Amino acid sequence: MSWSQVYDPLHNEVLSTIVAALPIVVLLGSLAFFHVKAHWAAILGLIVALAVSIFAFGMPMEMAGKSVFNRACAQCHSNLSGHPSGTTLIVQGTPGTPTALARYHDILTACPRPVDDVSPPRFLFTPCSPSQMENVRTYEITNSGVPPDGTSCGGAPPQPACVTRLTTSDPGRLLLTAYPAAGGPGDIQHMDIPNLRGISRTAPYFINNTAATLEEMLEHYKQFFKRVQVQNAAAPILTTQPGVVPPVIDRPFTDAETPALLAYLRKI
Repeated sequence: MSWSQVYDPLHNEVLSTIVAALPIVVLLGSLAFFHVKAHWAAILGLIVALAVSIFAFGMPMEMAGKSVFNRACAQCHSNLSGHPSGTTLIVQGTPGTPTALARYHDILTACPRPVDDVSPPRFLFTPCSPSQMENVRTYEITNSGVPPDGTSCGGAPPQPACVTRLTTSDPGRLLLTAYPAAGGPGDIQHMDIPNLRGISRTAPYFINNTAATLEEMLEHYKQFFKRVQVQNAAAPILTTQPGVVPPVIDRPFTDAETPALLAYLRKI
């Protein structure tokens, strides 16, 4: 995928320069005059930059979508130097434990799905259909007391319970590892990240085929990001600037970026 940039798309050097400067004007203006928080100003500037690059400078939409993909999706599905269809192992958490690799995720596609108890809801997943709910079972996991990280069970937090029960349509890697983590779910509902090459031709999506189209898949991820933000606004999956206080939430894609991201996913 190649593209030769035109530096004077409006055939007027002054107008082309003004249009090219719009993202910077929006970014700095939001900060200086409207006192918008820095991460929101950056996102506004990025949206304007994508619009200018596509509609004024003729940048192919799939190339704009690639920049969105690299920010929002590549942390798990790829790395910036490789093809996005590759599976990349990313260390997050305690080295040496099964939860240290972001390769295995619970992206909340199993049934039943989380429901927000706040009104109006802060996230809203598409509910599972009656046929999908037929696969729901209740599992009981007995912890031996010596999980891989050496933490005994049954004590005060963060020690895990000696018996864990969960109701789900798919326990994921837990069937292989039988590992509920100390103070957390461990491998419950965790799945391997799939290869993305030719994703536009592999519908339906997710391990249980609950997204019929790429649009439905992205809508699920949109709600997934929202739920992560509710649970932990400082989660590494939400930011390109880990450790910054207050947290900078800049990874999730916006509604305005969705068409470009779809164009890129249909291209790879």
